[in-house]
Amino acid sequence: METQGLSLRSSCLVICYITIVLVFSTSANASGVCPMDPITDPKFSMKVMFCDNPMWKTTYFYRIIPFMTKYIMEKGRNFVHYLEVEAGNSSVWNSISRRSSYLCLFGVNDYDQRSLTTAIEGGIVGETCPKLRFLEIKSINIKNITKNTFRYLENLSILLLLNNSIEYLPIHVFEYLKNIIWIGLYNTAIHTVSPHHFCLCNKLEFLQIESSNLTNINGQFDERLQTSTCNFKLLSLVLSDNPFLNMTSGMFKQYALNGVLSVANTSLSELRQEYFNELENVLFLSLEYNQINRIPQDVFSALSYSLQGIKLSNNFITEINIEQSFTNISLITLFLDSNEIENVTGSFNIFPDLFEIYLNDNKINILPQDAFTNLTNLQILDLRNNNLNPIPDRLFSGLTSLKRLNISGNKIQTLPEGVFQELKSVVTLDMANNSFKYLNPDLFSNCSNLENLTFSKNQLTGMKYINSKHIRNVDMSHNYLEDVPTLLHHADEMCKNNISERLQILNASFNKISHFQAECFGNLTVLDLQHNLITDMLDFNGMETLQTLNLRQNLIERIEDVVISPYKISLKSLDLGQNLIRFIGQGVFQSPLEYLYLDGNSLKYLDTLNMPYFNYISISGNPLSCGCNNLDLIVWLNNLEPQNHDNVTCVGSSEIRDFDVQKCSDVVVVALCVSISVSFVMLTGIVVCRFRYEIQVIAFYKWHVRFRLPSSSTKSSIRQTYTYDAFVCFAEEDMDYVRTTIVPLLEPQYKLCIYYRDFPVGEDIAEVILNVIEKSAVTIIVLSEAFLKSRWGRFEFRRAHHHVMMTDNKRMVVILLEDSVLKKELDLTLRSILYTKAYLTKHDSLFKEKLLFSMAETKQLRQSLNSSPTDSTSLLD
Repeated sequence: METQGLSLRSSCLVICYITIVLVFSTSANASGVCPMDPITDPKFSMKVMFCDNPMWKTTYFYRIIPFMTKYIMEKGRNFVHYLEVEAGNSSVWNSISRRSSYLCLFGVNDYDQRSLTTAIEGGIVGETCPKLRFLEIKSINIKNITKNTFRYLENLSILLLLNNSIEYLPIHVFEYLKNIIWIGLYNTAIHTVSPHHFCLCNKLEFLQIESSNLTNINGQFDERLQTSTCNFKLLSLVLSDNPFLNMTSGMFKQYALNGVLSVANTSLSELRQEYFNELENVLFLSLEYNQINRIPQDVFSALSYSLQGIKLSNNFITEINIEQSFTNISLITLFLDSNEIENVTGSFNIFPDLFEIYLNDNKINILPQDAFTNLTNLQILDLRNNNLNPIPDRLFSGLTSLKRLNISGNKIQTLPEGVFQELKSVVTLDMANNSFKYLNPDLFSNCSNLENLTFSKNQLTGMKYINSKHIRNVDMSHNYLEDVPTLLHHADEMCKNNISERLQILNASFNKISHFQAECFGNLTVLDLQHNLITDMLDFNGMETLQTLNLRQNLIERIEDVVISPYKISLKSLDLGQNLIRFIGQGVFQSPLEYLYLDGNSLKYLDTLNMPYFNYISISGNPLSCGCNNLDLIVWLNNLEPQNHDNVTCVGSSEIRDFDVQKCSDVVVVALCVSISVSFVMLTGIVVCRFRYEIQVIAFYKWHVRFRLPSSSTKSSIRQTYTYDAFVCFAEEDMDYVRTTIVPLLEPQYKLCIYYRDFPVGEDIAEVILNVIEKSAVTIIVLSEAFLKSRWGRFEFRRAHHHVMMTDNKRMVVILLEDSVLKKELDLTLRSILYTKAYLTKHDSLFKEKLLFSMAETKQLRQSLNSSPTDSTSLLD
């Protein structure tokens, strides 16, 4: 038990070192650590960032990983400061706080300001910021650094010098850096260093000299130092991207390594045992991106005491004899990926503590039957992109801890029965891009922890079910499947009784599927069925958790029914692009979609009532007509922000934004001119018709005369009985206004429905609202900022608007309480109502008269409808 605990701690230590050194090395070498925005103005030559708040973490992890402290440099923090320095400005040092603990100097625009460079080389940084803990100098063209360059920087923990012209390091250059932990020299011209450069840095743990011209790391600068010893002990020595060509015996001896050694991409062509003499404390060895073509026998024997990880990726190794190449080593991590390996002999079970093996991207044809047998600690096995075929039936025997297995990109045609029988811990299994024509549905029955399954890019034609109940993510795309396999416990039971409650993501794109059993996948959040043979829009209302649905490149022609209900689905993104859609019925998309894609279909006209809520809509590639008969769509699109829709063109390749809406108005003007010239009576009729509402209001209240002018709004082909004259919709914050103004003004002359007194107790609120709207002749909207923020207010408004559009007799009266509402970001439906229809305002001088007039007309209509003998039954019954 104690040995197992020690092994686990060692595994964690190795992985931690790899993460710390290699990730930070990549980040720093590429662009540095400091988050600097680029400067394009040529008048600036340098950018400075400094933090004058002592927020440094004191734990070991944060001390050695400076990029983890980026949170202190977020814009908006008052202790983070940025300066842009003009060429020739030598007073910048007066602007930097002496309390600064973090300083970055970044040269821009081909920096060549010798006065600033000389000041930095002379030690101005330490004089200005003696409390620095982190210093990064990038692209400043520094050439000559001495120990005075770092004078007064005794507190410095991390030093990074990137993209400078340093060629030579004096032997005592780091003498003042008593507390330095990390030194990084990247992209310099340094060709020789010595351990004696760092002898006075007793706390130094991480040394990186990368992408330089380094050929010698044991240079002799002072004969008096040859016999002296250094006290620092490195946890990491990274010498990647230097032209070593070959190593020499004992070359790393004086660096006292106790962790990671990386000589990646150094043109190393061969391995010799003497290279690794006296490196008995190295934990991880990185030799990737070299020109190594073979691993000699016992080459790593000198490292047998400590070595736990080897990275030999991206070399030219052609074969591996496991027992001979890695004798007496207790490996935890082994990278042999991206080589030319064709043959593997022996078994990896000589490493009982092995945690991860990477053999991907080689040319392996077959593996020994016992290659991985009984590796009970193995958690990651990557065999992708080889030439494997077949798979031995006992290849994965005893891998009881394996969590991730990847055999994609091989040539496997069949899998032996029970090949995954012992993989009870596997979480992710990737079998994509092979040559499978058939998979046994019970292949995964023992994989009780399997969550992610991929068998895309194969040749599967039929698969009725998958015997696994814990899968969360399935990718079966790019096959020849005609049905989507359900996830069952037993093949003979109905899917509704055996549905996978955990399945959330299903990708069945690029198949031959024509039908989808939505009832078998009720808990999906993402469903991808693009590029199949679906002809009818499917009913997805039972999939309440579905958020993303992709039906692009199918054969759908019409969408007529309400297939997406707001009460049964929470869909956010719907892709119907590149189908054959010619018609979309009204009210089809009732869900609050955010993204809708209808591009590449056959739509000529589109009803904007279907599109009130989208953040983005794509309808390009349709034969849209840019004419007055499509005016609503044109106006709607022109009112959208450019980022909310794609580039829409009309038939004839003209952009829809170029359409002159005034043309439609000109047609009306011409008609009026002709009418005026024909008859003055026609002109009078037009004027009367234009101001019919005002005439009706004035006549009713001045002379108590009521008359009705022809209006399409009073025509109805459907007679309906109303229980209430009006349903008053308002926010709870506006209750006093309704109680003191609206109710006294209209009652008891009119029968009103007020929610706090008339709603039945215990009923579903949404259902009650829908019933009341249907049974009220008028819906009065009291519009305020509180109403806009109210969930039920928005619901009532949308349902009322829908019923107005669908029923001729329906009326909707909007009372605007606050002018500030017009300045808010309104949804498209409400905005279109306020900009195209008349509404009442609280301070209108004729407010009382206009409201009573509207209600008087409604009362007459309600009485006439309720007196009909065919509609006498109350809707509340």
